[in-house]
Amino acid sequence: MIAIFFIKQYNFPMKKSEQEEYYKHLKALKTLKNTTDEEIVHNPNFILNNQQLTLDFLSSSDEKHLKKIFKIINKLLKSNSENIVENFSDFKQSIAEEIIAIQTKDYITVKEFAIKYNISKDSQQVYRGRLHDPLPYHQKVPRGKIVYVVKEVEQWFDNQHK
Repeated sequence: MIAIFFIKQYNFPMKKSEQEEYYKHLKALKTLKNTTDEEIVHNPNFILNNQQLTLDFLSSSDEKHLKKIFKIINKLLKSNSENIVENFSDFKQSIAEEIIAIQTKDYITVKEFAIKYNISKDSQQVYRGRLHDPLPYHQKVPRGKIVYVVKEVEQWFDNQHK
């Protein structure tokens, strides 16, 4: 998880209200330093679409992740805009085809359930583990693949709002 803190610039001398806010930010930075084994990077710089972006501070591993992310974004921005639109259209088409395929199935997997009903894998697990009215599922071997029968799930959803 990436934690980024933006701290505004303070002018000295400060008003009393600004001093309280300033010390609050310093305390947050010290807490971050104490709770992580990582080195804290002050004023890391990133380039986004030929513009420099400077943060106040973040951990060294988060800086590495952000550099990779900005590199990918910059590559996409540099590529031909028509290619981006074309690639996005292809992506939308493949997602639409996948959703249509899922909608017509009688049995679906956990991943397909997440796409079809917009319920995460973790939430599905909670619903399956309920003592009263659990989410119906089928699993042939313990810790094996979970499959849902669409008709059973639809009936379960109908019973949830009664």
